[in-house]
Amino acid sequence: METRELALAASAAGVKDIRFYLNSVLITRDFVLGSDGHKLARIMRDDDKNLPDDLDKIIIPIEAVKSFLKKRKGTYFEVIKIGEQYALQSGGMVEVFEPIDHCYPDFKKHFVKIDAEQGQKECLTDYDYELLGGAQKAINAYLSRKSGAIKFVRRDTLGYFQPTDDIIYIVMPCRV
Repeated sequence: METRELALAASAAGVKDIRFYLNSVLITRDFVLGSDGHKLARIMRDDDKNLPDDLDKIIIPIEAVKSFLKKRKGTYFEVIKIGEQYALQSGGMVEVFEPIDHCYPDFKKHFVKIDAEQGQKECLTDYDYELLGGAQKAINAYLSRKSGAIKFVRRDTLGYFQPTDDIIYIVMPCRV
């Protein structure tokens, strides 16, 4: 799995959310996902060989993810099991962590809504420009670009960037 996928998901994850399970990144055999409840990044993947055989998903605390991303030594990483513990490993560097034992929220309804609204006229709903700027910056880092706009699609209940077919970065609208 590419470390840039982990970094993009981490850019949307919570840090000090009272809902502790949102202060994490979810890795499954199909996707990597991070969300703080206001923004969400999902990166679809087709390589399921980066999780131990006995795991279908794992929730990794954001502190471990950020520490790993600072110290990593390669473009790719994997989740490994060391005895009873788990770790992120890249190029000989290992970050041991304790997975979060909780259910991650099911965000499927958002993706169903995006698919159903394809081609519809956009709305003028207000969005937090700080969240949009952070999403744009994270996407540009993922795409290895210094700058450049990615089209943002505005809807009444959510807005999103979709820089590739495999990536959706959702931002929720401002509440009045």
